[in-house]
Amino acid sequence: KIIKKRIENKPFAKSNTLLHVLIEDEYAEGHSLDFYLNKSIAKNKFDEFIAYFKIWLNFILNNGLNQANNENIYCSILKDKFIDSKPKNIIFKNGALILIDKEWEYKKACTVYSIIIRYLIEINFKFINNNIPGRKDPISKLFDYLKINYSNEIFEQYAVVEEDIANIVYDSCCNAINGDYPKQNKSKYNLIHKAKIVLNKIKNINTC
Repeated sequence: KIIKKRIENKPFAKSNTLLHVLIEDEYAEGHSLDFYLNKSIAKNKFDEFIAYFKIWLNFILNNGLNQANNENIYCSILKDKFIDSKPKNIIFKNGALILIDKEWEYKKACTVYSIIIRYLIEINFKFINNNIPGRKDPISKLFDYLKINYSNEIFEQYAVVEEDIANIVYDSCCNAINGDYPKQNKSKYNLIHKAKIVLNKIKNINTC
């Protein structure tokens, strides 16, 4: 079993937006789906990357929806526990996928678009640019390639979610131990900065 504990057993900061729920979970053996995606990126195997990406996306659509949107499935609202269902938290073994690290529950509405962008914002954009021609930003190009509608407003919705998480997870954790996580704080602000750069490059309009 996996048993997680808080740092120095001190309570995590209270939040109505993001709950930190530490529960026992069964150990899932195998590589994460992120392992296979990163392997594809490292070897510049774009078709293989897309295949694994679609496996992840189908897992989210088939298992992670709290409220389906019939007009645009990617505008569907995720289950609370799927806020951190990025590929690094999904074990992929013998064709089966298992969500792990289900310790966070996001209580606001979070769309499928947002979890997709939460993953994409972390990968090497050069990989996308090298495999999909065009002058749009990498995230827009990948959505276009997958024939998924995408826009400025959709990215802004993601940015709200990401900032909620960053403020609660990073800042509150630092306060809880009366200290600081320099590396994690740097990652937090780099991530938000990267998100803003992408947002400034998006021009079309469409939203959930």
